Amino acid sequence: MQRTEERTEFLKDIVIGFAEDFGSNPWRQIKSGTYDPDDGIVTFFEIGDDGMHREHDVTIEIVEAGLAKLRSGECSMNSLMRGAILAADAENDAGQIDAYDADAIVQAGVFGELVYG
Repeated sequence: MQRTEERTEFLKDIVIGFAEDFGSNPWRQIKSGTYDPDDGIVTFFEIGDDGMHREHDVTIEIVEAGLAKLRSGECSMNSLMRGAILAADAENDAGQIDAYDADAIVQAGVFGELVYG
């Protein structure tokens, strides 16, 4: 299915929100020089409890997969947060997505669940 320009911008805005939030999520660190808001791609290191640093790319496809997990109920989370994300998703309105929401969406897309909070 072809994505609309509005949908693509919505997904990119979530990637940007994830990338620009450096302080509230100590489980990850953005890799220097890998953030491209025009392409909607960011690379980050997952800082695991085991001290290992695993590298992950976040793309608009990862964000879309995370949103799909939330829509289907496959990924459990706080019902208020889920409701807000789904409302934003339905309207393609990233203005309703805060840094914690973007983080949760990316976790759902990368890991299939919320691993870190």
